[in-house]
Amino acid sequence: MNYLIRFHLYENPSRQNFRQLGSDQWVQKPPRFIYGLPYRLEAEGFGQIGHPCQVYVVANPLIIKPLLDRANPRRKRFLIDVFLARLEEWGWFEEAPEIRQKTRASCRLPKQMDNWLVKANEPGI
Repeated sequence: MNYLIRFHLYENPSRQNFRQLGSDQWVQKPPRFIYGLPYRLEAEGFGQIGHPCQVYVVANPLIIKPLLDRANPRRKRFLIDVFLARLEEWGWFEEAPEIRQKTRASCRLPKQMDNWLVKANEPGI
């Protein structure tokens, strides 16, 4: 499989404005970027992207889209959009909406678990 990585840099913490950072990069293995972690995009791995010593933080979950290869429709290719923020600006960003929604959804307990928690908190148990 081939993966086309496209890096974007947020211009400000609102996440409304961004620009492409460097040119698209083809890689053979899927990238392992994790939301909220800092990365330095080294020239030997990604070409000339951004400033040489700049550290970026992955500011959104990766967006993965299938790419159609007209020459070979059975070939699987994917476009991976990686949204970055500068490390020194990361403190001004709120949690990404996609992360906030997943966190809220995972905090909901099934009814049976709710009842069990109430019983465990009763005195004498």
